[in-house]
Parts: sequence; structure tokens; C-alpha cells
Amino acid sequence: MWSLQELCSRLQNEAHDLLQALSFETVHRFVVDLALMKNDIILVQPHDISPEHAPPELPPSVKDFIGRLLSLTPEQVSSCWNVLSELVWNDDLVRTLKMTSREALELHGAYSRGLAEHRFYPPSHYCQDETCDSFKKGIVLKRAEQKEVTVYTVTGPRAGYDVYLRCLACSTDYHHNYCVRNGMRYYYQTKAPPAFIQIGEHQYVQLAAARSWKNAMLVNSNAATGISNQYNMDHEELEVFEWDEGDEITDAEYENPEHRFSFNLQRYHVLDAFFLLSLIQDHISCGTRLEVTHCGKQKDRFSKAIEARNARYEREGLPHVLHRCDKCTRYLKNPSGSMEKVSAVVVDGVTIGHVCCSIFNCKIPVDNQRHRYCSFHKDKPHPCAIMTCKKLCQPSELTCDTPAHRGMEEYAQLRNKSYFQLHDRLKVSKIREAENSMKNGETCPRDAEEPSSPDAPTTFTFDVDSEGRVVGEEEGAELNPEGPKLGNTRMRAQFGRKFTHNEQIIIAPCGVIIARRTFYGSEGVKEVLAFIKEVYERTGYLPEFIFYDNNCHLLQSARKDPYFSGVKFPVDVFHFNCKHSKKDEFCQQNCNPAKYQELQTADGKWFFNSSAAEQINNWLRTSGKYPI
Repeated sequence: MWSLQELCSRLQNEAHDLLQALSFETVHRFVVDLALMKNDIILVQPHDISPEHAPPELPPSVKDFIGRLLSLTPEQVSSCWNVLSELVWNDDLVRTLKMTSREALELHGAYSRGLAEHRFYPPSHYCQDETCDSFKKGIVLKRAEQKEVTVYTVTGPRAGYDVYLRCLACSTDYHHNYCVRNGMRYYYQTKAPPAFIQIGEHQYVQLAAARSWKNAMLVNSNAATGISNQYNMDHEELEVFEWDEGDEITDAEYENPEHRFSFNLQRYHVLDAFFLLSLIQDHISCGTRLEVTHCGKQKDRFSKAIEARNARYEREGLPHVLHRCDKCTRYLKNPSGSMEKVSAVVVDGVTIGHVCCSIFNCKIPVDNQRHRYCSFHKDKPHPCAIMTCKKLCQPSELTCDTPAHRGMEEYAQLRNKSYFQLHDRLKVSKIREAENSMKNGETCPRDAEEPSSPDAPTTFTFDVDSEGRVVGEEEGAELNPEGPKLGNTRMRAQFGRKFTHNEQIIIAPCGVIIARRTFYGSEGVKEVLAFIKEVYERTGYLPEFIFYDNNCHLLQSARKDPYFSGVKFPVDVFHFNCKHSKKDEFCQQNCNPAKYQELQTADGKWFFNSSAAEQINNWLRTSGKYPI
């Protein structure tokens, strides 16, 4: 291996002006890039030139390319080749020159010395508070704390360090993504998300990986558990690098035995990455700063920020509330000869079902997915689970003291504990743990009896005889779909948790979602009208047409509000043909889409896709389950 002095001497002796024309980067690129073309250089050489040694001349095409790449003349390329060809043909040297920072650090035990490829520092070494004495005096922050972190990259998990700096004057801690002051975490305002995002006390994720997970959840409807399992399986065996013959870095060496934290990606890491990246992107688009508490548990840290974002979108609509394109807006000449805008939206509801408080239309979220009531109602008297009963339930029970109601609750508990009920629930909610429990002969604890999906039964229907006994309690008879037998009474009860009624969406015919709101109790026309008005009232631009499957009732309510005086309310084509009576004169006269020429093209086809909501609902049923 040549010394730097010898290399410079050889270049100087080759041509007196060559050394002045070369930079360190040029020499490095010359050796590494030509080494990549080694086989191409060998292929065009005469038969008597051994491939074990560098040929005396470069092929013309290679010579021309390297000259253009490094801004060298043909003569300078030839002179460099005369000196550096020996280095190009040195495989060990080229491998060392191509070694990445991570490989070099891992190879020489940098981690045990507190060094790593990924060391996360704050973006500045100065305090950023303009009122702080340290900022005014320009004092460099030197109080530092370091901790180990696991970094999830697109090429696999890596061991790293996180370093935060403290300002002694104002007691502010500056981290890589945020600063902490008085128990609050303030994320830095940037024009783009950071390249690495902290998703846990000892976990970071590369932005490209977080985006990939988010897209998989939104586009492919992948679950966070599946994403984490696939990531762990993909990176079970990291690549092996060979440096010298018989000398290699094994997987175990790359995993850093000194690292104290697991490399396995967990489900909650994926969810935290999903939520935090979404919040960061949202605040960047709004030009605001994300602020969350620094105290408490990680799972609760971003809840208020998510709720505030969702409330803003429900109140103001999504960023595309004024979206216009040639599929959802057209311009036509009116009788006076001027152009007028004709735009349309589609309103629809899709049942997704989020766990909510069992009190009708209560919008306070439950503290835990297993809870039946929110924090406000949980300590108050609760109504009996029988839907027609007005009495309060007994302590620690779901029903009142009526014997028939108590019998229904006991019967529901028996059904929940039976093998057949577990087997049916397994089909609906796909709970793998239930299958393992049944194989082991275990029974579900009472907390686990609550179904975890809105598709699973949360309400029960019973036939009760004149003596208050549940029919079929002993014989297991099925309910008669035509109604109870003479003398019996049919009752409905809700022993499971309550789920939200539906997600109401406003969507453009082109497929762009304009607004979304959760309806808790019902999809009433007054609630739908209030939703539409609140979304468009801020912008002042209502669409000319609003499609809705129940427009014959919505229009009757809308006519009482002058705000909707210029809007037409046709029923979408599918529902009008299939689900609206021809005998309903009001519907036929006011909601028939064929009445409006603006909705049709010159050849008689429908211009707007009034079934856009039905088509997007399939996607929402999977992607809409996330609370953001």
C-alpha cells in the first residue's frame, strides 16, 4: 500500500500539472468507479493481456466516460491510469474504499466506545429560546445525556445512540425531533418530516420505513401486527460481509451484543410511527407546531393531538374540501349565455364501529376498549341492558332486579362461555387467541366476553314465556323468525359494548374524500344536514348537487333552512332505481336524477359518478378503523 507522499510523488512525476488538476475526491472516484467496470475493461483486451494485471490502456468508451464524469481531459485520464491502475486492480483496497460508515464502525467495535452510524443529536448546539440568557450570549450547550436506541431502517434494525442537550439557564432539553420544557414536548417546525423519527423512549424509525408502513396500512389494509412480523422475518438474517479470506462479520456481530434493547419490531411501534408521522405531516401542512405532553404513557401521549386533528377535519373538512376537477365539476352555459359552475358531492354512511360509551349519543371516548362507559358515566347509575326497560341495573350486573331480565343475562353469559359461541365468534372477529384457549380447555374471563368487533353480536334477542323464563334456555331452541309463540314476549338486550353507529362521509364523484364525521347514535337527517352545513359554511361554496340515498327526507328538512335554497338533492341513480317507491310523489318530483339535465352528458349518459361513496366504502371499512 502506498503512502500519501508516494502517491503524490508518482502523480507529479507522471505529468507536472497532473497533481494540481486532481482533488482527493477525484482520485477516490477514479479508483472506485473504474473498479466497478473492471470486467468491461478486461473483456475488450487482446488475448495476451492477463486479467490478473491492469492493462496498459483503457478502452475508448470507458476513457471517454470517466473523463466526462470527473471533468478530465483524455491526456489526464491516461496519465491517471498509468499511476492509479495498480490501485484499481487491488480488490482489497477497493473493498476498503467502498466500505460504508456503518460497516467500518461495526468492524472496529465503535459501539462499545459510544460511537455508531446512527447518533441522534438536536439540530442545533445552541438554545433556541430567544428570551434565554444562553441564547443571548451565544453559549454552546455542553450538558449532554446519552442513551442507547434501536433504529428501524429499511435495510433492517440497527443499534444507535440518542443524545440530548440541556440548557442550564432555562432548563430546556433539546432532543433530535423536539425540545422539552415544563413537562411539554414541542416538536420542531420543519418544511418536511425528519429523516428519522423517535417513536419510543429507545426506538427510532427511518422516514422511508415509516412511510412504507403507513402506505401498507392505508393502501393494502395491512394490520400493524402483520407489518411488524414481516419486518422481523425479513431481517432475521442480516447480510454477511467478507473482508479477508476466512475473515467475516457474522450476524451476531452486527446485532451488537453490547446493545441492551431488542431489535424486534413490535406492533405498537408500527402504530406509533403511523400516528406520529400523520400528525407531523398534518402540522407541516397547517404551518403549526405539534405540542404533546412529555409525561405519562407513550400510548396516551398523542391522543389529544389526534382528537384535535379529527375534530378540525370534522368541523372544517379535509384539505380537499374545495376540490374541483373535470370529473366532479363541469361548466355549462346558462340561458343568458354566461358560464356557470355545476359541481356535485355524494353523502353516505359506512358502518365501521368504534367502541363508544353505552349511553345513547354520548361522544366522550372510553378510557379502555373493554369499558362499556366513558369516564363521565362509568360511576353513574346505568340503565338495564334490556332495551325496553326503564329501570336501573343492579350493582355489578347488567340488568335490573326483574327475574326475566336476570335470566336473560345469565343465559347470555352461558352462551358466551360455550364452545359453539366461541367458535362462531372466532369466525367473525378472527381472534387467534380464542382458538388456542379452546384447545387448552380454558374459558374466557368475563372481561374477555365482550366482542371486539362491530360484526360480532353485541345485542341479543330472547323469547320470554309468561312465567319470565327464557325460551330455549334448556333445550337450546332457535328463535322463530316469524315472531314469538302465543303468550311469549320477544325482548332485545345489549350485553356487549356499544359501537358507534356509522362514519358519515362527503365525497366528490371523482373519489376524493372531502369530509368525515362519526355519528354515534343514528344517521338522522338533521345530523346529516348539520354536518354538511358545518363543512361548507366556512368556505362559502356549496356544491350545486348533493347526492344522498335518503334525499327525499333530507330535502324536506333542508327546505326549512334558507342556507340550502340553491342546492338540489337528487337520489343517486342506484338507490333511486332499486330502493325508492314509484308511488312516492314527492321523491319522484324532487329527487329523480333524470329531472336535472346538468347531470347528463350530450349523449344521455350520467356525467357524475353518484355511486362513488359506495365504491370508497370498501376501502373505508378497513382503513377507517384507525383513530386518525
